Amino acid sequence: MEGRVDLLVGTISGTAPFIRDGKVRALAVMSETRNAALPDVPTVAEAGVPGCEAALWTALVLPAGAPPEIVTRLSRELMTIVGLPDIQEALENQGVEAETGSAAVAAALIKADVAKWGEVIKRAHIGPQAQ
Repeated sequence: MEGRVDLLVGTISGTAPFIRDGKVRALAVMSETRNAALPDVPTVAEAGVPGCEAALWTALVLPAGAPPEIVTRLSRELMTIVGLPDIQEALENQGVEAETGSAAVAAALIKADVAKWGEVIKRAHIGPQAQ
């Protein structure tokens, strides 16, 4: 906003107010679909850079040996809370598109992201092995 940064990849919750006020220009959202908080901003694929999607997600995780009944109850309670209208509104105002699902769905998402970004890290020679 002060003209010192040429490009920023940031969260919608942190940048949307500045985008709406015209202080910064959004080029694209990094998700596979457009975000409801910024419906006029194209996805990276729509902007001409397919394959560059990077979704930010948050998950509630438990130790691997957690009893299934605890996992099921916490999952059910979390889905109930996220489904409350005031919670939905608060999340949407921040550009957060809440998706609820089973523990298996979350585990699959985490596994896929670890594989995807692990490969990116290897190809870019990032980390101790790059030295």
